[in-house]
Amino acid sequence: MDWLPFVYQYGVMSVFFVLGFALAVGNNEIRWQLKADRWTVRVLVLGFLYYMLLQGFMQFVLPRI
Repeated sequence: MDWLPFVYQYGVMSVFFVLGFALAVGNNEIRWQLKADRWTVRVLVLGFLYYMLLQGFMQFVLPRI
């Protein structure tokens, strides 16, 4: 059951991430026409995935080495 805390953490975190992102889009804080806003969204999403993969690697792969 090593995976349960990981799934719970990123499941809950994903809900808050999507809600915050939807709020930002709904309030016109993110303007898709601006290159800087598209870059910011890309950095946020890729950063989230990067940390999720990094933690998954350290939690599931490294202990078996």
